[in-house]
Amino acid sequence: MRGGVSRAKQDGLPLLLKYLASISAFTLGVKVQDNERDRRTWRTATANAMYQKTFARSSSLLEGIGANVSRLQQTLQEQYVLEVSSESEIRLAAVPTGCAYAAVVHDIQRFGDNGCELSFDQRETLGLALGGAIYAIDAVRDYEADIGIAYNPLCIQGGNSNSMPTDVRRNALMFIEERLASAGSIIKPLGEATHKRWNAVAAHLLSHLRPFPEFVTLSARCYVPCDHGVVAFDDKECTPAAYACLCCCCVGFKYCT
Repeated sequence: MRGGVSRAKQDGLPLLLKYLASISAFTLGVKVQDNERDRRTWRTATANAMYQKTFARSSSLLEGIGANVSRLQQTLQEQYVLEVSSESEIRLAAVPTGCAYAAVVHDIQRFGDNGCELSFDQRETLGLALGGAIYAIDAVRDYEADIGIAYNPLCIQGGNSNSMPTDVRRNALMFIEERLASAGSIIKPLGEATHKRWNAVAAHLLSHLRPFPEFVTLSARCYVPCDHGVVAFDDKECTPAAYACLCCCCVGFKYCT
């Protein structure tokens, strides 16, 4: 990341590449700070101290190219307030992350030159949906590791029990499914190629839920929304490899690449 930010200082790079390098470094800096706040050890403190210059440089670069840094900073403040108040509702706890992703989606379209024009509402919906899904997936995956140590709305909702209560997991997975479906509804009209790439992204996100029994059925509903198809999984990785709709309204076979 540090090298990426340094290269972004050179003239001649497309504005979008400068933005992507800087936002990646900025995001990593936020994660490092969050790790120190949740688990303050000499390792996390050292990592945060060593990364501060890079984080400050990435923030300065983002401001310099006109990115919406103020909204990113606002989402960090809102997230901190939710954590201090021990918010237990995943739908509310995920809002700041969704807003941060929305800011990134807006900036990517503004700095890019890809011929894909989404309306403001579509970009906002896409960012909120993708950010919310990622936040919830992370909360589900880190449940056991966060018990009694780091903020996790699902741990609070589950009373910090050693294993996630079934109803808590079910509600979280339902929220994830809703968010992915919302993002997919924005992406699908953009064309077959873009939709295939989205399927690959969704497959990667869902792969983090493999240990849970609902993984297969959740994947099936995401890939075959009409409920008249099947999902094929790789035997070793259990990753959705293909989906098929065998009904009168959507006949076909498509690979998730």
